[in-house]
Amino acid sequence: QGRDNLCAHRTMVGMTRPGAFAERMSIPGQCLVELPDALGAVESALTEPAATALHALNLSMRSLVRPLPECRVLVIGGGAIGMLAALLLRHYGVDQLAVAEVHEGRRQSVQRHARCEVLDPRTQPPAESGHDFVIDAVGSAVTRQLALAAVAPGGVVMHIGLQDWASEIDMRKLTLAEVTLLGTYTYSMMDLKATVAWKDGIVRKLNAGVAALLKKSKVRVIKGWAQFTDAKTCTVKTADGDITISAEHVILATGSEPVELPFLKFGGDVISSTEALSLDKVPGKLVVVGGGYIGLELGIAFRKLGAEVAIVEMADRLLPLYEKALTDPVAKWLEKHGIELHLGAKAGSFESGQLNITTKDGTALKLKADKVLVTVGRKPRTQGWGLENMGVAMAGPFVKIDDRCATSMRNVWAVGDLTGEPMLAHKGSAQGEVVAEVIAGHNKVFNPVTIAAVCFTEPEIVSAGLGPLDVEGRDDVITAVFPLAAIGRALAIEAGEDGGFVRVLASKSDHRLLGVQAVGQHVAEMSNSFAQMLEMGAVLEDVAGVIHVHPTLGEAFHEASLRALGHAIHI
Repeated sequence: QGRDNLCAHRTMVGMTRPGAFAERMSIPGQCLVELPDALGAVESALTEPAATALHALNLSMRSLVRPLPECRVLVIGGGAIGMLAALLLRHYGVDQLAVAEVHEGRRQSVQRHARCEVLDPRTQPPAESGHDFVIDAVGSAVTRQLALAAVAPGGVVMHIGLQDWASEIDMRKLTLAEVTLLGTYTYSMMDLKATVAWKDGIVRKLNAGVAALLKKSKVRVIKGWAQFTDAKTCTVKTADGDITISAEHVILATGSEPVELPFLKFGGDVISSTEALSLDKVPGKLVVVGGGYIGLELGIAFRKLGAEVAIVEMADRLLPLYEKALTDPVAKWLEKHGIELHLGAKAGSFESGQLNITTKDGTALKLKADKVLVTVGRKPRTQGWGLENMGVAMAGPFVKIDDRCATSMRNVWAVGDLTGEPMLAHKGSAQGEVVAEVIAGHNKVFNPVTIAAVCFTEPEIVSAGLGPLDVEGRDDVITAVFPLAAIGRALAIEAGEDGGFVRVLASKSDHRLLGVQAVGQHVAEMSNSFAQMLEMGAVLEDVAGVIHVHPTLGEAFHEASLRALGHAIHI
């Protein structure tokens, strides 16, 4: 039909990306088409009629086809989400799996690659091994120590130890300072090297547990370096030479990485949350750039460890994504414990141990700092492993998915931080479960009523469902607040004097819960109860009708629901 129609057809079938074209042409999974030469042949043939061009393309494809080791599912990302998806797939009877991790490496002026661990069929024939393929990839692992640490299964939370940090500090309060019955104490430096060693020991136990599960499922980890050349093909450089693995399904679970400011590049004394959790000593003075939940969680932790802490935040208040009633108790804790706040301020360069900032009124200041911790957000990890060759549609910086977590490329799925906000591990895990079930042939969609979020600050903040800002101006919503100061358990653990509360929002017409928020010591433990009630479509009477254990903090949820119904007992 001529050049114009062929160009239109080229766009329709996705030939703008080599991987997209190969997928649309339904090339067998066991075959690889090296498309650069083939596409060159097509480009030179575009002046010919369509039939001639397509014939030339077919000839080029056939000349480049070669057999490959094949797997049913290839998971890109060996963190908790990727591993969960792989284990669930095995549970549902899906075999021939491959799991590849793209792990965050140190920022150096080196080209990023993807380090992978892959079964080489030349040394381990599938018939003899009885195992699945597993790839464990690391991006830019510059040091031997980093490379070795990243080989083990597990994601950012598991490898770096985010989940252990706060509990370690709470457990060691007695070693940090003198504690009185009133909970007041003075700060003193602790042995951070020993604390990190303790944390690393927990990480090793968690990794060993995951490795045991993989071994039980007959999943094998092999070493190498990989790069995707199209949507279903991963080429790996191993010690024995290059091999290529193709897959029927690909699950993208590469996670996220800290955002780097152009004027505060990571390196030296400018660190991200990753490096902050691996310091061998407590910095004398820590300046945190960014007053979001990551910056506050780590800033508070280092203050407890004895560091002097200053926080620089561009917004006029901390945690700007949360409404003021939830953040006020946190601000009071920071003030009480001597954390220096610079709100409405802009950070600048870091020179000679001093961070340049501009305050809200335009005054230039220099803040002394042993370390500058930059926590201005996270971004999806999309570089260094060949995403650009896969032909998937993007939604801004994220991979675009539907309610089954399917991308625009057939049988390519994406889960976790790669797919957008909220960038939370439990959201990614739920998506991984959905994808595993879909691939196993079940009818499943990802459509949660809510995804609860927790700030592990002092005190903690929980938010699930709609908040006051979401229903502002509406007259069809009931809002009720119950203070923790009226709960005996809160008073016993000194959690009742910081302004903490539980709040419920419900529809006036049918009393259906719309949202639940809380702030206070240990309120994170109520987050699952909040999410469960919202997910099941509970009404206020459901919460009020549950016999809550006494004495517990959860009684505040019960009392808030009773108050919304007009008959709270203890207030």
